[in-house]
Amino acid sequence: MSTHEDIILRILGAASEPLHCSEIADRLNRELRLDAVYHPVDVVKRLQGMREKVVKTSDGRWKLKRRTMR
Repeated sequence: MSTHEDIILRILGAASEPLHCSEIADRLNRELRLDAVYHPVDVVKRLQGMREKVVKTSDGRWKLKRRTMR
C-alpha cells in the first residue's frame, strides 16, 4: 500500500508544472477519498519532510527535484 508521501510524489511526478499546496491537497483528497482529509498546511508539513526529493520554487509551488546523472 502506498504511503501518503508516495502519493504526493506521484502527483508531483505526473504534473506538467510545479503545483501549489492547495492543488496537491485537492488531488490527494480526491485520491484518498474518505481515508484522510488533507489541507494545504498538512501538505506543506509533508513536503518539508521530503526535502531530499522535492523543492519549493520561487513562486511558492512545489516540484520534484531533478535527478542528475553523475
